[in-house]
Amino acid sequence: MSSTDLFKETDYLCDNNLVQRICNKEVAPKEKENLLISVLGFYTIGELPKLSDFEFCQEVEEQFEDDEFSNCICSQKICNAHFITYTPNNMKFKIGKNCFENLYGKIKLDEIHFFKPYCLNCKKEKVPNRRTTAGKEGCCSDKCMYIYRKKVDCSSCDQRFWRIHPSHKLCKKCFFNTFYGYRNPNNINI
Repeated sequence: MSSTDLFKETDYLCDNNLVQRICNKEVAPKEKENLLISVLGFYTIGELPKLSDFEFCQEVEEQFEDDEFSNCICSQKICNAHFITYTPNNMKFKIGKNCFENLYGKIKLDEIHFFKPYCLNCKKEKVPNRRTTAGKEGCCSDKCMYIYRKKVDCSSCDQRFWRIHPSHKLCKKCFFNTFYGYRNPNNINI
């Protein structure tokens, strides 16, 4: 059976640029990689995209009843699904970590920390190790962790800012908007 015979568009749901398998029927183990390549090719560029075109979004935390699992886009039953994004067209795929590692190589993915989240503070570096103190808090280094701890969320716009005094609840922009009589969208009193 060729990979084009395995892929049926009706087995998949593409909603808000998120592709997930809705058919519970599994294909033979030796055909799963071909099906994965077909699905990624169909929703991207017609062939298997480069690894650099993908970006890890988040791990999917789903609640299932007993003996129920989610399906990877290759039809494999999985407990912990992951969202990955194909960056050129912002298509998201619900995929199993092992399935993606088998396709692109576990060693290559570990070298670039593919399945690691970005730092909460700088949002540029990935958190290499979740066992360190900084890693447990979602930061890439001790420096980012200390900066992240010192900043707080603005009560008006939810942007993080340096708080100088414990009574400060608004960032500088929101404070000046309310102080100088500009329109206050949340009617916050200072």
